[in-house]
Amino acid sequence: MQNKLVMAAAAGLAIALAAAGLWLFQRSSPSQSQAARPAPAAALAETDRPVIVVLPFTNLAVDRREEYFSDGMTEEMTTALARIPGFLVIARNSAFAYKGRPVNPQVVGRDLKVRYALQGGAQKQGERLRLEAQLIDTQTGGEVWAETYDRSFADIFVVLEELTDKIVGSAAPTLKRAEGVKTLPAPPETLAAYDLTMRARHMIARAGDRDTSTTARAALEQAIARDPSFAEAHAYLALTHDRFRINNWNDEFGTAAIAERATAAAAKAVSLAPRDAVT
Repeated sequence: MQNKLVMAAAAGLAIALAAAGLWLFQRSSPSQSQAARPAPAAALAETDRPVIVVLPFTNLAVDRREEYFSDGMTEEMTTALARIPGFLVIARNSAFAYKGRPVNPQVVGRDLKVRYALQGGAQKQGERLRLEAQLIDTQTGGEVWAETYDRSFADIFVVLEELTDKIVGSAAPTLKRAEGVKTLPAPPETLAAYDLTMRARHMIARAGDRDTSTTARAALEQAIARDPSFAEAHAYLALTHDRFRINNWNDEFGTAAIAERATAAAAKAVSLAPRDAVT
């Protein structure tokens, strides 16, 4: 009986995790029919489309533990720009190869074949947000513009929207972000879930051990407790549960139980944001 439960859970898990993984991947593309998702540098050819790399943002905080926030802002800007139809963006993995290194934008332009580079720094201090950004023309090395945002953390999504519009307006005036509902300051429960999910995402990307995965899972569960409608937290929770299953870290729940938890979390993510999922 236990074996049947395990097999049934595993079958459901494979389908649900595929959906959750594609959900997370699909967030960085404008639509199922668009090919304008972040592009690997090696795959780029000559194109008349705008090409940009979002270089890893610097952690402006003194505490190195706050690096999750600057990395999170880098990923958020990459995703936001990749959702603009016709706007080709270098993939995160290629961009993060420059993390912690002195960067010459003109060299980056030649290496990655990009016209523009976005540099910046980010810091979250209590309920305040500081975001610095510079758009660089890699052909000349000149600064197209520079902007500093000192705002309430509640305005994080508003700031990201404003910054995306400014970049597109400068680099590709004929393109524009798809019209939608006007972004408003986020409620406290969503801000808490967003921050916790960024912390977990940072841990998941940089370590695969059980202790780190346990901490990440706890952060995601807290995020969901704060805002049950935050789809990204459910998607990452599904992948974290599956990490426990793959590594046989199952003394806590048992194989069938952990598979069922992963399946439920993946299905929840897709149900909360079906437009971002591959259906």
